[in-house]
Amino acid sequence: MTQQKPANQPHGETPSKPGGRRRKKPNPHSLHRMRAHEASQAEARNQPPVVVPDHPLICKDDPLLIETPDALADLIDHVRAIGSFAYDTEFIGELSYYPRLCLVQIATHERIALVDPLADLNLDLVRDLITDPAIATLVHAGVQDLMPIARITGKPPANIFDSQIASGMAGLSYPLGLARLIEELFDISLGKGLTFTHWDHRPLSPMHLGYAADDVRYLPAIRATLQERLDERGYSDWAKAECAAVAESCSEAHQPELLYRRVKGAQSLRPRRLAVLRELTMLRDQAAREHDVPPRSLFKDAVLLDLARTPVKSVEKLSKIPGLPRRVAQAYGEAMVSTTLAALELPKDDLPVLPDYVRETPKEQVRIESLNALAANLCHASDVAPGLAVNRKDIVQLFFALQRDRDVQACRLMQNWRRELLGEPLREFIEGSRTIALKWEGGRMRIIDG
Repeated sequence: MTQQKPANQPHGETPSKPGGRRRKKPNPHSLHRMRAHEASQAEARNQPPVVVPDHPLICKDDPLLIETPDALADLIDHVRAIGSFAYDTEFIGELSYYPRLCLVQIATHERIALVDPLADLNLDLVRDLITDPAIATLVHAGVQDLMPIARITGKPPANIFDSQIASGMAGLSYPLGLARLIEELFDISLGKGLTFTHWDHRPLSPMHLGYAADDVRYLPAIRATLQERLDERGYSDWAKAECAAVAESCSEAHQPELLYRRVKGAQSLRPRRLAVLRELTMLRDQAAREHDVPPRSLFKDAVLLDLARTPVKSVEKLSKIPGLPRRVAQAYGEAMVSTTLAALELPKDDLPVLPDYVRETPKEQVRIESLNALAANLCHASDVAPGLAVNRKDIVQLFFALQRDRDVQACRLMQNWRRELLGEPLREFIEGSRTIALKWEGGRMRIIDG
């Protein structure tokens, strides 16, 4: 995550209504975090120490705590000289609009450093590394850690190697957690981590420092091991393309005008009702940003969907909406109603459009499930984890594009490396121009006839 401006709302305090006076009230998220913090600390104390193996790419040193500008500048120079670095962050995300960055972990094969964002450091120096195509940034399941980079810098992360993606193309499962990956590659058990803990407490305990360091300590060696496997399989370009696509998606992750697409059930709405959903979602997002709270803490997505399906045209009727807090209705009722009425009057050309919702017949469901199974087997036969390459929605999209003579090339399975792995074989199979045969050989599935 990234360094955030000071929160407008201190931890442990909540507004009596949005924009109103604050009153002391125990925050359930803080209480839960405190209990988890205490429990994980107690459990971690009983775990045996981890013996770091002798490996030229695994730094065995204790982490350096970076709290001064000079120490940070020296670290940046070191990373630039090496040309690559492992990157991770610790943050608290359930109490504020933007997650609060608490720690930045950086490692090379020679050094491990923990940068303290609470020490008033210029983290632009770190962000510049991540957006520099000449520097390789190593992450594991790094989307949440990379998203703030794009938001703050306006540039997508560059030259990313995500070991979770790479493992899915290297004969391992996907998604695979870092601890399981380390155990698989180096036969080391790290035990349970301290992911849900008070990372904003200072000073950090030696236990916290150790766990934080292990999140990046092994990534240079993991990258080298997985890269060798990718090269053997001929999948290096595939992994590079998928990592680049994920990095690019970080730039598109938080566009307020597109947030409505993430609301479960949006797909079933007609365009005009979808417009109401879009505008109300943007209104909620704006209010949450103003009060520095997570948008869903104001009211849930299910309420948004109800307001879109049955638009409310008067403030008085908002009080009858299940799940809409009274304080929110009082503070934003007029804005919600005016936003709804404006959305209902939008010109047809300004209405949002989502891909057509397709209701599958029982026969189509059977065919789609059979294709989904075939796709999974093709992935297994190619040593690519199905969870990385394809989902049922992809199969539905390709199936109906072919059935209804739509633009097949726009389907996700026809993009980039997925086209070679699945898109073309499935298209030819569905059209009847190709037979696909599978054989169990050498302890694994193989394609023997294409």
